[in-house]
Amino acid sequence: MKKIASLGLILFLILFTFDLCKKPLSKTEEMLQFIPKQVQGVLFADFQKIMETNIADETIKESKLKNKYQKFIQKSGINPKKDLHAMALAVMEKKEQAERKGVAVFNLNYTRDKLLSLAQKEGPELTKNQYNGIIIYSTPQEKENKKQESFAFLDDSHIVVGNDSGVKSVIDVAEGREENVHQNEALADLLGKTNQQGMLWGGMMFSPQTMEKLASDNPMLRNLKSLHSASLYLDYKNKNLITEIKMTSSDETKIQELVDLLNGIKALGSMASEKRPEIGELLKKIEITAQPEYAQISAHIPDELLQKFKKRALEKVE
Repeated sequence: MKKIASLGLILFLILFTFDLCKKPLSKTEEMLQFIPKQVQGVLFADFQKIMETNIADETIKESKLKNKYQKFIQKSGINPKKDLHAMALAVMEKKEQAERKGVAVFNLNYTRDKLLSLAQKEGPELTKNQYNGIIIYSTPQEKENKKQESFAFLDDSHIVVGNDSGVKSVIDVAEGREENVHQNEALADLLGKTNQQGMLWGGMMFSPQTMEKLASDNPMLRNLKSLHSASLYLDYKNKNLITEIKMTSSDETKIQELVDLLNGIKALGSMASEKRPEIGELLKKIEITAQPEYAQISAHIPDELLQKFKKRALEKVE
């Protein structure tokens, strides 16, 4: 009996130590676990980083927006600066002639009853359908150009929003019936090579059929035919908005042709920016270069230029 008790104690200590050593999931890994395998692209937003930027902090304090912001907090019980953490937006694979669909998973602090009450008071009437133990709430079927949208509460800190099939796919992944995006080899590889430290980042795979159709619909875009993926990184550091877009291709000649085309468009934009000088300033900050495997668009946009765009945007706010 003593030997059995000793072995039991040793086994317990091993398992306890192993559990302590397990690395907790990062915010990114946690969110991507909900995204279905069969998607073409993923966009990740770190709302905490976004809300910490000068431009976001100043914008919500503007008199035109301050009251709306406070009312939103009162009605929803959600303070974006404290309660909204992250979002993973998935672009679903397009099926034949069907419209491309998207689904988003939000990580946030929320009170279910308060959100439901707000949705029912200020939105259209909701229908309820149970799917494998989880209730899916949906707006009416498409009417007057308003598409049907659905949402569901996955757990105490995650909500999924999108079309009905997309929401069901995320529920299937959350409950282990479907594989997640980590099992999508090509997209997982692209996301792994993407800088994930920004406040906004993502990657998108392009099918040959999609690029062929895009090029045939617009001959100016024929150089896009060789592209097979693109990635985005956006962050805010030292009062600069940093942007980096990479468009990958296996044809180095086509990459250079695409860069030449984009630089030509940039030059035309600069010439046509007399009425909006800030656009001309923005274009000067953008660099478009060719690398062996990708075309790169990068920019460091200073805070003072962002302020000019913010001022323009606020002028349109009622």
